[in-house]
Amino acid sequence: MKSTVEKELVLQTEESIIKLTSSELYYVEKDKNYLVYHTKNGNYRIRGTLIELEKNLQHEGFSKCINGCLVNLRYVTKFIKDTVWIGRTELPVSRNRKKEFREDFMRFLGGSC
Repeated sequence: MKSTVEKELVLQTEESIIKLTSSELYYVEKDKNYLVYHTKNGNYRIRGTLIELEKNLQHEGFSKCINGCLVNLRYVTKFIKDTVWIGRTELPVSRNRKKEFREDFMRFLGGSC
């Protein structure tokens, strides 16, 4: 059974502290020692690791499309071959992650996520 309480994230940038819920997050991509959070209210670049974030968002409907990118499945509008769309943004799906990403997406669409 899926929890109705959303995971809250606190992002600390050099100039501000931002609190957001997992549903406000479109996707997160790795950029060297930083993570770039793509959200409804803009992008935030924060120091961190994707492994830590992935553990935190484990049961929130997120899946990796490539090793350096974690996608919120609720915003996937299209998934064709080796590309996933978040609105108009195209993200690659690696050959190694394709099967797992597809299974995660189908499970999410089935409502058992």
